[in-house]
Amino acid sequence: MTGNKMAMRSAAVDRTAEREGAWVEYATISGETFRVKVKRACSTNASFLKRSEELTRKYRKQGIELSQVPQDKQREITTTLYSETIVTDWNADDFGVPFSVAECVAAFKGDPDFQDFCVDEANRQANFVKAVNEEVAGN
Repeated sequence: MTGNKMAMRSAAVDRTAEREGAWVEYATISGETFRVKVKRACSTNASFLKRSEELTRKYRKQGIELSQVPQDKQREITTTLYSETIVTDWNADDFGVPFSVAECVAAFKGDPDFQDFCVDEANRQANFVKAVNEEVAGN
């Protein structure tokens, strides 16, 4: 990809949505929908990178690759990381409670599919494109 094409692609990214979050909709198997606001999980999200480093430091110091960490411990790290640095808000009417990190942790533990959804959406570049966010916001 040439520099000009990369610059155009970068210009389409909504940096405000990356920093503050973009609204996405989670649909359960039963058809319920929940609106949740997620930041982008990427190299420009300093709090995400810092907290990730903190949560994995003890394994790295021991020379253990994250892929070698037991799956339940990996899930615990992801739950903490995404609750604290990626999910920023949700529609309290949908969830029945206002957003808080503790409530997010409980929601992730109670519905692992919801956590997987948030991880996927925080990594989906299309959620952080200007035109998409303007359309969702009704502009």
